[in-house]
Amino acid sequence: MSQHDEGLIGEAKHARVADLYLDRSNPRFSARGETDQARIAKVMADNYNAIEIARKIASEGYHIAEPPAVVEEGGHLVVVEGNRRVTALKGLADPTLRATFVQGAEWDRIAESSHRQPPESVHIVVYPTRAAARSLLAHRHIRGILAWDPPEQAKWVRMLIDEDGMTFQGAADLCSKKLSEVRDMYRNSRLIHDDLPGLGIATDLVDERFTVFGNVLANKTLREHARVKSGSDVAAGVSMLIDPSGDTKGLREIVGWVAGDGNHQPLLKDSRKIVKLGQAVAVAEGLAALRSGKSLEEALQVVNDLGASPRENAERMLRAAANSTNRAIEQLENLDDDDDRTDLENLLRHIRKNLTAAEGALYGEND
Repeated sequence: MSQHDEGLIGEAKHARVADLYLDRSNPRFSARGETDQARIAKVMADNYNAIEIARKIASEGYHIAEPPAVVEEGGHLVVVEGNRRVTALKGLADPTLRATFVQGAEWDRIAESSHRQPPESVHIVVYPTRAAARSLLAHRHIRGILAWDPPEQAKWVRMLIDEDGMTFQGAADLCSKKLSEVRDMYRNSRLIHDDLPGLGIATDLVDERFTVFGNVLANKTLREHARVKSGSDVAAGVSMLIDPSGDTKGLREIVGWVAGDGNHQPLLKDSRKIVKLGQAVAVAEGLAALRSGKSLEEALQVVNDLGASPRENAERMLRAAANSTNRAIEQLENLDDDDDRTDLENLLRHIRKNLTAAEGALYGEND
């Protein structure tokens, strides 16, 4: 009876560590298509904490219980699962390679102080195709305790659909996620890695705030402002923009509000303000305030002032000021003896002056 008849997936083998190729299609690796193995190893070492695995191997030895998963491609054994482990093994064994790592000196210390030699060969499991290894990767990196970060998960979903031809439902079943989640993951990843670069929009900062960006696009008002498709309207292999040749001003604004740029901090500091941003954008006056450079709080103030009487606006503003003053008093009571009070004294004088002017306005005593 063959392995396939027994229900076994993959074939156990032995391979030299030097013969194992790191996967250039790893979702953790941003520059897909990179072929230089030393460069891929450096990215894995510098960005994905392979040094901690190296430290454990040096102190405890290499555990064979979880062999790297490998596929044969182009005559090479390509590691589709276990790239950090293999990077650790290669770094411990090769002084020239680890010298290129950001923490090269620490890698040297770990390698040279270890009483254990890193293994020259290891057990591996060879899968017939990448498709055959999908369920393993989904179990470990989508559903499991070694889950990839959200942008990496979304990138892998996009690879399943765009490169492997899997349906959205098939990807949802594989990842044990709702169909709507998979559609949104696909849209967000494709938007960042295909549509935005095609418009000349830098994506590094957006990718860093992937989760916030996705939550923004889940808000109907903000998604429509960006002219981006809803998850239910997404189709594989096409633009995520409602009109790819249309106006992109709203999309560029959303990107700027979420990620900022080299000269400006993001307007949206965290996901808790997304609803409020939608409220400001939904009203022409609020949107105009944002476009003029006002903060989100100032834009919301503009929106709140619309349609209210002067008395209502004044009461709301005075209540907010009173609440702020009460909170300030609590902080003032906790000042250290050596805290500089000069600026605080100046602010209090300014508040007293404003309070006198407000009382004059209330009783009609101002000129």
